[in-house]
Amino acid sequence: MCPFQPYQPMTKLPPNPTDSERIRAHISYLRHIKNPSEELCMEAISINVEALKYIKKPSARVRMAAVRQNGLAIEYIENPSEALKLEAVRENGNAIAYIKNPSEKIKSRLHLDIYPERLKYIDNVSEKDKLKAASLKSDIVLTFGEMSYDFKMKLVKVNPFTLKYMENPTEELYLAAVQSCGDVIRMIENPTLEMQMEAVRQSPTSIFLIKKPHPDACLLAVTLDGYTIDYMNDPSHELCAAALNQEPKAIKCIENPSEELCLLAVEKDGLAIKGIKEPSEKICIAAVKQNADAIKYIKNPSEALSNEAFNQRLKRFLADPYASAELRERILDYLGKNS
Repeated sequence: MCPFQPYQPMTKLPPNPTDSERIRAHISYLRHIKNPSEELCMEAISINVEALKYIKKPSARVRMAAVRQNGLAIEYIENPSEALKLEAVRENGNAIAYIKNPSEKIKSRLHLDIYPERLKYIDNVSEKDKLKAASLKSDIVLTFGEMSYDFKMKLVKVNPFTLKYMENPTEELYLAAVQSCGDVIRMIENPTLEMQMEAVRQSPTSIFLIKKPHPDACLLAVTLDGYTIDYMNDPSHELCAAALNQEPKAIKCIENPSEELCLLAVEKDGLAIKGIKEPSEKICIAAVKQNADAIKYIKNPSEALSNEAFNQRLKRFLADPYASAELRERILDYLGKNS
């Protein structure tokens, strides 16, 4: 039965009730009225469109009123006209479930780009429409029936997550899926090294979706995105160094980094010192030499560090081609006199 809105009947009938009063008390009374007038039918429809199933031969006006009120009422109309079908899907696209062999005009009103699940009610759907629907809703492929291998390949390219609803996908299909979206790797049990590498190339963060990632896949991940070191348990020195070469600030993701790793990070980006707990004086000096602004992340900097930061800022100013020429000459003159 269609999900029509519930109708609240009258609680008590008056003495000698009219047909109108009876149908208002309970819509099913309509079935006991022989040859109800069109006006009575219209009144019944206005109360509850489900009244349509109690009318033996509804007029064109009654049928149109019913589908305009609720498109799903077309379920109770035998051999509906094209106009009725169009009106039904206009009011409620899900009315397509009760329409056989819909025309292209009707299909165009279904808004399949928003409601791809309506495709399951249409026979002889084109491959183009199936691919479009699958790109929006993965499980729609369950309604496609038998699919050729070539079509499956097209599906995983437009929506890799359709792979979840395919029986016994081949390694080639898995590979095509992860090439489109690395996160699909989470649906693959024991992925091969090639699958892992393709997934990481497509999305470096997909490394954390692999239960037991291959060392080569881990290395590729950190060389593409240093922050992925955060997803790795007990990473080797080589992995950490590769991560820091790609993103020095990833030092904050490494637990208890060695001084060598800390130096590697701050020598590439002095501001990486922000992610180092209790840096040594050597690390602090290296950070300030790379970027004088690193001093604001150092607690209680020594005089030597402050001087180093000042000198670095001074060098940066003097090297700036847009700095005031007059001010540059005055500074150089002052430094010459006090050297």
